[in-house]
Amino acid sequence: MNKQIIKKTFFSFLLLFYLVSNNSMFAQQLCYLKENEADRAVEYLKKETDFLIYCDCLGYGDLGRKIKITNVYKKPTERPGFFAVYVEGSVVATFKIKSQQVTEYTKDEAILSESQMLDLAFVHIKGTTYENDKNEIIHDSISLGIYLGLNCDPCIDPFVYPN
Repeated sequence: MNKQIIKKTFFSFLLLFYLVSNNSMFAQQLCYLKENEADRAVEYLKKETDFLIYCDCLGYGDLGRKIKITNVYKKPTERPGFFAVYVEGSVVATFKIKSQQVTEYTKDEAILSESQMLDLAFVHIKGTTYENDKNEIIHDSISLGIYLGLNCDPCIDPFVYPN
């Protein structure tokens, strides 16, 4: 009987540990990068004028931000051999996502008070471009982490990138 209680307790602890660690995994997926991964991200973002930050892994309808890029760079982290990508710039708009469409798009200009470390899983860039029925050019978004071939879960399917 004692062995069964110990086994159940042990397996309950393992299950709890798995659930907690797996859920918190979404919080920071691609903040700590190998140097070549950080270099590729910086190289890509330096060619762009803006990108989106959007994370709604918990499903609360979080607010996304469109960032106008002033500067992008990598910096070593406290973990030896790992680097982080930082951006300087300004928030030029905020938005929400509903059914893969941008809603509540509000233009505003707010300079980032300091460099922001990026999680590439939640940085969204312009992806596929197509023309809709009204002859408008539409861009789908794609997670920069996925675009670079890194293993991540952006917690959302591609959505329409706001112009």
